[in-house]
Amino acid sequence: MSHQSKLRITSRYSLSKRDRRELAEKALSELGESYKEAIEKCNLVEVAKIREGDIEAVYFLDGVPAMLEHKVHGLLPALYYIYKAGVSPKLPSVYVDTGAVSRILNGADVMAPGIRKIEGEFSTGGKVVVKELEKGRPIAIGVALVESKNIPQMMKGKAITNVHYLGDEYWTLSI
Repeated sequence: MSHQSKLRITSRYSLSKRDRRELAEKALSELGESYKEAIEKCNLVEVAKIREGDIEAVYFLDGVPAMLEHKVHGLLPALYYIYKAGVSPKLPSVYVDTGAVSRILNGADVMAPGIRKIEGEFSTGGKVVVKELEKGRPIAIGVALVESKNIPQMMKGKAITNVHYLGDEYWTLSI
């Protein structure tokens, strides 16, 4: 079984010092201090431009996919980097029950009834880390469709759009 990515990468190149500084500042404001420090410490920062979909680019730190650039929502953390580098984005989290995990890992959006716990606050359009309740491991990165304060009262419906999940085409860029 091949883990070949289906993404159409149009170009991949190293960032200049200036572009690297700009990315570090953007990462600081959107993902937190740990991402800024990672960019400043690594030897090589590359960007791969992507042709289709909502993700426009993937940023690699020393060859490891670390961040995704979304057309609307800006920088998103790459799950592989969270696991490989042990870096945690400064983003709110939702914890989902075991029954929701397999669906999310197949690309399904996060349904409100599957959310068991919320850490932090987010508004509609906010970036959210989706974690499994049992072990607290990140399994997806999403964008909120509703405010965090409204989720506990929701008996049905989608709460978070699944943008990136373990095993997807962005994850396989690291294999």
